[in-house]
Amino acid sequence: MAPSNTSRLSALRTYVSTIFNVSDTISDSSHSQNIDLSKLAGCSDNAYLPSIGYVYDPLPALPLHIQRGPFSLPSGATAKSPFLLDNSVELHPLAAGLPYRSSLYHVYASKFYEQNLSEAVTLLKLLASDTSARDIELNHGVTLSQLAKKALQRGQEHHMALAAHYMFPCANRQRIKMISALMIILFVFDGASRVCFDRYVPLIRPLDKFEAIPNEELKAFRDNLLPCLDGNLSPDPQPNSFQSHMNEILQCIELEDLAGGDGGKEMLHGLRDAFHHVRPARVFQSVDEYLHFRRINVGAAFMIAAAKFSVESSVCVNDARFQRYLSLIADHGILANDLASYDKELQALENGGGIMINIVDVLKNVTSLRATDDAKRVAWSLQLQVEEDMMVQIKSLQSQGLSNEDWWFLEAVGLAAVGNVMFCMTTSRYGGEAARIKSQ
Repeated sequence: MAPSNTSRLSALRTYVSTIFNVSDTISDSSHSQNIDLSKLAGCSDNAYLPSIGYVYDPLPALPLHIQRGPFSLPSGATAKSPFLLDNSVELHPLAAGLPYRSSLYHVYASKFYEQNLSEAVTLLKLLASDTSARDIELNHGVTLSQLAKKALQRGQEHHMALAAHYMFPCANRQRIKMISALMIILFVFDGASRVCFDRYVPLIRPLDKFEAIPNEELKAFRDNLLPCLDGNLSPDPQPNSFQSHMNEILQCIELEDLAGGDGGKEMLHGLRDAFHHVRPARVFQSVDEYLHFRRINVGAAFMIAAAKFSVESSVCVNDARFQRYLSLIADHGILANDLASYDKELQALENGGGIMINIVDVLKNVTSLRATDDAKRVAWSLQLQVEEDMMVQIKSLQSQGLSNEDWWFLEAVGLAAVGNVMFCMTTSRYGGEAARIKSQ
């Protein structure tokens, strides 16, 4: 039986004191001096890639003792995924000198970044001008429409649009646009819900992101959005521009599912589920308790469904053979995201806004660790353990008689996990201006 996260944590605590006080560390300065983005991909592939303007390392002084890999995920497929061959570019972040924080070295990017970016910008512009969003005050006078405008001003080429680019490289030109649209919704409304909670939600109540906001402040927008996540078109006989675009997205997802696979509907359901788990009922008492909550809160079901959608798969995500692996994928996304976002969340908390739901904070609470850097290193060690367990699970599945379709799905899910690491490193979302590459 695979070890639980609690047993992993117990094992880590037995040697944590011996690995933190070491002189052999990787400093952030070494990365900034050695970055050569020309080595990120082959010469013929660079045309598909956006420029990298930010490089963020959440572990700038990592002990060399806490290293593993790099490894490539094994596969039992008899042929390479045609979706990966046709739609992606292989990346080499370590060769480029980037602080790529994963032992799994199976990194790709989409060939269709321009289509991805265009969809992200279109959706944000429509949301910024949507009348039902313009008057929704979230906190401190900030409206939902203003939140979308702020995202546009920030520049999407280094922000949210990068997520789909790195996480779903198997998606074709049309499907990457659908994934990008839903990811923008996930990002923007996650931010909106956090702002709303600062204003409205008591700490002891686990409330839904939209459906529990008082005074019907989000009612108009909620009534338009949530039915979409059930795959229903807006009932408004004269839909506004945002509603019309969402209707178009739903119709395109339905058509894509008819053309191949059934992941589109599952993407919508996964996104809706994420909107129902925002704040826990109480302080987490263990790492396992936290991860159980976050697997839904972080949108893991959406990520897995989007990976399935990207390879036009009809694989059953509830297949018992895949459950352990998919659970590890979810935990990996949590750990990678939390390591990248901790400093940003802490700054927001200290400035009187935002909420802290982060594995680093949990580790400080449930262990004797008090230093943030120590808790980050334990979180990193947990991520490495999860990656090792992913390798073990994939190897065990090689004797299960899986089809190529099964293997291409499992690979797409793994690519989403490592793509998330790439996104966290290169987005301005977490490191901010301090992470901007000086030559940009």
